Amino acid sequence: MSHVRALSTGPQSSEVFSSDTMYRPGGYQSHSGITACVFGATGFLGRNVVSELAGKGTECLIPYRGDDQEVRHLKVMGDYGKVSFYPFSAKDKDSVKNAMRRADLVINLIGKHYETKHVLPWMINNSFEDTHVRAAETIAECASEMGVQQLIHVSALASSPNSDSEWARSKARGEDAVRRAFPGATIVRPATMFGDEDRFLNSYAIAARAAPRFSLPNGGTAKLQPVFCNDVANAIGRMVRNPSAVGKTYDLAGPEVLTAKECVEFVFQTIRRPPTVVDLPTPVLMASAMAAEMLPNPLATRDKLLLDMQDITLETNGGAGHLGWDALGMDIEEDVCAMRDVSIRFLHQYRMGGHFIETA
Repeated sequence: MSHVRALSTGPQSSEVFSSDTMYRPGGYQSHSGITACVFGATGFLGRNVVSELAGKGTECLIPYRGDDQEVRHLKVMGDYGKVSFYPFSAKDKDSVKNAMRRADLVINLIGKHYETKHVLPWMINNSFEDTHVRAAETIAECASEMGVQQLIHVSALASSPNSDSEWARSKARGEDAVRRAFPGATIVRPATMFGDEDRFLNSYAIAARAAPRFSLPNGGTAKLQPVFCNDVANAIGRMVRNPSAVGKTYDLAGPEVLTAKECVEFVFQTIRRPPTVVDLPTPVLMASAMAAEMLPNPLATRDKLLLDMQDITLETNGGAGHLGWDALGMDIEEDVCAMRDVSIRFLHQYRMGGHFIETA
């Protein structure tokens, strides 16, 4: 298999792909001949993507911020020498280029559900604009300048320039910025994701354990189409070295459409901890979310409440001409997990008295 960097003349079309550069995943000790630079690898989806790629023979370059203790758990996801780390700052283009200098493809998974604050909680030092737009644009520009053949950018199904949520609007602006800098980029727009360390079902369970009262904006009438993070990671793996994915946008959602109230009731039934659900006016919820924003890692924000009041489904948010699971050879009924089928494996930890109590 020839190394793809020898073919690199630009990232703008599928012409750079040939039969001998197609992705052929193998096992843990295999060598695919591909080097992937994965930004945002320490996040919820990122660690699953690294496991998917490195576990099938792809060398993964992991840019990271802060201490290397925060990324060392990713080392064992690939065979010896398959996972390496590079310190970087999204505001320093030289460090971004250094991280991807050996990469055949770049995957950008960087995202935030809240704006990072200064030591003074009312001062924002890393906004949604910084994270979802400027950082994404910098990575795309560097990938284009470095001759990287493929860029996969993960956005969100909720992204929309007309959303009430700044988080969703910034995601949409990020998609546009990436397209301008790297026209052949593949955009992935997953719906609300669930999994072992999510900020979705786990947050409901934590709230149920913490207080006897629980509230949802608008009574939990917003519709969701939750998708399993492992399935999204699998889909991203299938986009690697896939010429049909170049320049395309994929909307990935789960097989079930549920209301937010149904999702909460499922969590409560699973953890055997049904708190009393109260219907609070939106201004009251906004006030409590404003207070929560003062915390270092808030579970609730005013922007998140605005997002939680919107429908996020393929019917309401799917784009014209966007592709889905079937374009990747995945059947939504057979290959995509429903929330009710896998969530017990991480929700059981919230059961009062322990999850072994029912085996007596």
